[in-house]
This record gives sequence, structure tokens and C-alpha cells, in this order.
Amino acid sequence: MSTPITVVGRIGQAELKFTPSGKAVLNGSVAKQKRSRNAAGEWEDSGVDWHRFALWGAKAEAAADVVTKGVLVVLTGDLESRDFETRDGEKRTVWEIRAQEVGVIPTAQRATRTAAPAQDPWAGQASSQEPPW
Repeated sequence: MSTPITVVGRIGQAELKFTPSGKAVLNGSVAKQKRSRNAAGEWEDSGVDWHRFALWGAKAEAAADVVTKGVLVVLTGDLESRDFETRDGEKRTVWEIRAQEVGVIPTAQRATRTAAPAQDPWAGQASSQEPPW
């Protein structure tokens, strides 16, 4: 049984690989900043949670070029556990998100203000053409 999950965070790493049968898989990690309000009502950062994810098939190939380190994403899928054995024979369990969708969230870039032009370059210019309507 799996648990639905949605995570908004920044990509730590992502790598596109192919299985021996040729199926694409994008494996990676996403960092979710932990924040909470203190007694004064102000936001405080309290660390980062890292989540592993795997996105399969055509979606993995489509996302591989845009899902790169530092990109802000919203990732939805199912949280699943996977058991494996290390080379030393030690049994371990890892939790990862089997992603169904990964969307890039555009981030605003702060504009730099320049001095205003001395005069409006379009002021006083009349159009030499009649409108098409």
C-alpha cells in the first residue's frame, strides 16, 4: 500500500537513466525547507527534509532537461518503501516517492531599475498607417 504525497522544494540532484529494457527513469532528490512560527509569530527555518524520487517513462525523458539542481518544483506521487540488500549483506529499507507528476515552478527575478529615459520615445509620433479595421 502506498501513501499519496505532494512536496514543494528544490531539486538537489536528478539523473536520467535507462533500464536494460530501455525504459527511462529520472532518479533524484528534492529538498523541502522546514519552517514554523515561533512564539512571536515570525517564521523560523528549522532544517531541511530530503526526499528521494523516481519518475518513469516519457515523463522522465520530458522532465530531464528542466528538472536540474536548484529548480523549484512541485512533485506529486506515492510514498513507497523499498527493501534492498547492501554488498555486505546488510538489509536496508529506503523511502522514495514514485512520482506521477513533476512541475517546475517559475521563480520571479528581481528587476533592476534603470534611470527613466529623458523623454518618451513614442510621444508625439503619429502612425502613418490606418488601422486594418
